[in-house]
Amino acid sequence: MDILLIGIQFQGLSSLRNTVELVFDRSNLYLQGFILRESMVGKTNAYGTYYYFSDSTYRTNLGINHLTNVNLNFGGSYTNLIADGDINISSQSIFNSFRFLASFNNSNQQRNNISSNLMRVILATSEALRFNNIISTIQRNNNPISWRSYFSNLLTNWGSLSQDIIRRINNGIQHGIQFYDPINDNSNRICPTLMAFLLNVRILNNK
Repeated sequence: MDILLIGIQFQGLSSLRNTVELVFDRSNLYLQGFILRESMVGKTNAYGTYYYFSDSTYRTNLGINHLTNVNLNFGGSYTNLIADGDINISSQSIFNSFRFLASFNNSNQQRNNISSNLMRVILATSEALRFNNIISTIQRNNNPISWRSYFSNLLTNWGSLSQDIIRRINNGIQHGIQFYDPINDNSNRICPTLMAFLLNVRILNNK
């Protein structure tokens, strides 16, 4: 199974001890879903829930023990996530979206908001790796900016531009390696922090 797991842990947030692991298809960097684990005192729970898109390539049997699989019942494309709507993007809103995933409990109220939060997560990971100017655009603007005005045309027509970064991710990385980077409660650092560990600055081999 050719997946890439990226684990995100939060520091300095006593009310939020859960760990989120983003699940990507290594061949194209598409987000498949996320694994939510409830952290215990001093360790991360071995049991978790894998929430996956209905059109994900990898839906069950990730090769990870003790996972409960839950279908989000919507696809991971922009059409499914946002349709003809729009969302605001800022460093703060991106950080809040990661925090939303870490506190997700699959309630009806949260399910109404999960798609927009996953949109921001995709923007900060898969798309930020393909397009360097995504990070700089967000950082240059003090106020929230419109996804549709700033990013829509670029992200829906990226074509083969991601192949270089896919090669960089795949080069020398074996299945089973997980990436971890603590995200402090400082929204201004969210994007560069993500870029750092995604670009192999901090790699931990969890065996």
